[in-house]
Amino acid sequence: MTFVRSILLVASLSVILYAQSPGTVTIRLELSNQVSYADDEPDRTRWATSNQVTPALSARNFGTATSIADLVAVNGRPAKGALVCRIALFLTASNNPNFGISDAGGGADALCTLTILQDEGTPVGTISFLGKAGSMRPPGAPSSLEASPGIVIGGTGAYYGVRGQIGFQGPGSNRNASVREDPFLRRLLGGGNRYINILHLIPWRRPEITAVYHENFAPVTEANPARSGEVLILRAAGLGPTRPGVDPDQPFPAQPIQEVNSPVEVSIAGQDAEVMNKFGWPGTVDMYRIDIRVPRGLTPGIHPVRIGAAWISGLTAPVPVQ
Repeated sequence: MTFVRSILLVASLSVILYAQSPGTVTIRLELSNQVSYADDEPDRTRWATSNQVTPALSARNFGTATSIADLVAVNGRPAKGALVCRIALFLTASNNPNFGISDAGGGADALCTLTILQDEGTPVGTISFLGKAGSMRPPGAPSSLEASPGIVIGGTGAYYGVRGQIGFQGPGSNRNASVREDPFLRRLLGGGNRYINILHLIPWRRPEITAVYHENFAPVTEANPARSGEVLILRAAGLGPTRPGVDPDQPFPAQPIQEVNSPVEVSIAGQDAEVMNKFGWPGTVDMYRIDIRVPRGLTPGIHPVRIGAAWISGLTAPVPVQ
């Protein structure tokens, strides 16, 4: 209890505050084994019965399909999960070449859910979006968005309350299959690969550093700077759910310790800092303690420190290093 009382006392002291703005973040997702199963078989007793590669019949307007893909990396770091989309085709071409169906472009309208797990299988959260494959890049979108924009409509877990845009970016591929093919064999039979950029993703709360302490809880200041290789204590907000978890708007208990559920990354001057502890600060709401080791070899000066959770990065804050 002495440890808990000490950190609560420090939390009540004056701290170094850093202004943050909501901003936008970009999360790059790498998918593999992407297969779209077309609803091309009227006899439902034959669905998911074939154990061989079963090509789909030619796509027709108003056709429907289900697309499944594996998530293998987020921002270049290994991850797990799945992207599942329910797709409805809308083709602008008509059976009569003298007439078009729409001036707005066609393709495939999709309702998708992306489930993100850490590499060892811990759930991080989900992101849901409405997409339109085959359409052009919308005005004002980032240049990295090639086509097929979608609207992020919300999420769960670490992505609760997010909004923004999502788009596909090449190179990539997708294997089309008949609904007769058993999706249980999707990884064995193989599929396509595609990269996805989530663009203009605006989180409900962005990770934020509110104070930096030495290991003895003395504030880090220009008169008392951090040192290369030293252990620092960060007080942060906006890191999302914890394990085993607390109800919304309830303070973190002293026992059991509430570990941050999402992966947490900290960098100083662009160098990764070792994250040693990450948990909810007992007695507070949405306040976390992160213990890090300052990278060795930093030159003296004021360096930017950045914290991120669930691959959502916060803005930089200045930390003096001796």
